[in-house]
Amino acid sequence: MGVVRQRFSNPNHLRLPPSPWWITAIMVLLFGKFLFPGNVSVIIDWVERVLIIFGLLSIGERIVWQAPLRRVPLTGPQWVVVTLLSVLVFVVFEFVFVVVWPYLPHWPYFGYWVITVDVIFWLDMTLGLALVAVSEEWVFRQLAHRRGALLGHSPARIVFESSAAFALVHLPKGIFAVAITFLFGLIAMMLYRRTGSFLLLVLIHYFINLSSFSGATAWFAEQVFGIDLPY
Repeated sequence: MGVVRQRFSNPNHLRLPPSPWWITAIMVLLFGKFLFPGNVSVIIDWVERVLIIFGLLSIGERIVWQAPLRRVPLTGPQWVVVTLLSVLVFVVFEFVFVVVWPYLPHWPYFGYWVITVDVIFWLDMTLGLALVAVSEEWVFRQLAHRRGALLGHSPARIVFESSAAFALVHLPKGIFAVAITFLFGLIAMMLYRRTGSFLLLVLIHYFINLSSFSGATAWFAEQVFGIDLPY
């Protein structure tokens, strides 16, 4: 038992990455950005993501594009298949969210408002969503996993705690969104543990958000399935 404990007790005294919970707390405190009009709140969000990324870089953290914990190396075709399947699964969840959300009991919407300036919209669909994917996968997957491993946490605890923190920053969109993002967090962390690929998770995260924030999922529900959404 002592051998096992020593293996996961950070015997080399490696520097721990910052706790995802501290970054979650900062992001929660910045929920006030949603009080501004959409064109302003989304720019504030960009600045927030840039500050998170450069803040982590400034304290010596670095993105590891392929972590050495890899267990199942992926070939090129497997990359494409895993990415497409992951995006498809969560687009289905997003579809359910889009259709069901207006009918669920929830607090007043406290999330992103409509972006009315085309340039800002397209910047958000490209640069903005890329910043979201990189910052959140770095904090809630890579750093959370490395910190948990150094502290000797079990795989189950690492997966659960990182997913809970990730879900909390999506609280403004309501309980159903929290549930979906918690599920995404569980699967994303397990996928990271199996592949070690940071880039894979960033791509999956980006395309899922793109389908949601671009309005593609809502358009699909209305135009293809004829669902009359009440908004």
